[in-house]
Amino acid sequence: MPSKEGGKVQVERKEQNGNHPGKGGGFGRKLPALFGSLAIALGIYVASKTRATTVPESYAICSKKGNKVYTVDDENSQTQCVVVSGAYIVDTGSLGT
Repeated sequence: MPSKEGGKVQVERKEQNGNHPGKGGGFGRKLPALFGSLAIALGIYVASKTRATTVPESYAICSKKGNKVYTVDDENSQTQCVVVSGAYIVDTGSLGT
């Protein structure tokens, strides 16, 4: 409510929700902080439950339908299986051999 003091009119400020500024605010001010806290907690929970998977040192990749694994080898560009050890292809072939 406006009041006169020394010939000047002073108007008391109120926020849109009716609360006085600096007096704690309403639920509207706390809602973004609540959602932010929940998002951080959920992110920490998901990160703690997710395990990184590693590829074994040696493995084979095979196709069920014949020579469907493509390689960059000019002489043997398609094969059924590729055997990998570390960072190298050590063998290629089929399941029947």
